[in-house]
Amino acid sequence: MSKKLGQMTPLMMQYWDIKSLHHDKILLFRMGDFYELFYDDAIKASPILGITLTSRNKKSDDHTPMCGFPYHAVAGPINKLLAAGHKVAICDQVEDPALAKGIVKRAITRILTPGMVYDSETLDQTKAHYIASLDNEQISFIDTTTGECFFIKSNQLSEKIKLLELLPVAELVVADKAQTWLTEFQLSAPI
Repeated sequence: MSKKLGQMTPLMMQYWDIKSLHHDKILLFRMGDFYELFYDDAIKASPILGITLTSRNKKSDDHTPMCGFPYHAVAGPINKLLAAGHKVAICDQVEDPALAKGIVKRAITRILTPGMVYDSETLDQTKAHYIASLDNEQISFIDTTTGECFFIKSNQLSEKIKLLELLPVAELVVADKAQTWLTEFQLSAPI
């Protein structure tokens, strides 16, 4: 953040209040008919989405990086961000702008992670889309496109690793106690 809190506009203060609660996610911030992305989120997302990185307040010393897209076209950008392994927080206007006194109220309306299916029409219909969960005693898989699931009880690390390498896992949920061996293991594809 390049500006001091007192120098920010009310809109950017609202943005940072929300972003501070979702620092690990790319924040899609609804402004009228567009979702805007600012700062590091814009820098990360613009090449993934194939949209131009621009800046806010071009006539002032504040060159806040930003990019955006129309709200009605949100499915494509979200799917691209999820496919790239990013978490996404959607921040919508939760108040009618015509009735707002001052800045329009905004809130997070949805949080998405790579294992979630946002738009089933853009998924590859020929592949499963698994979320895997594991702890020291078992590993489980659920295909988020069909609801099909299976569980394997095993204390064998090698069996769990083999399954994680064989199946198209979009997201991995790990119990705290399983973290110790997982840190030594790296999947060939990012999860």
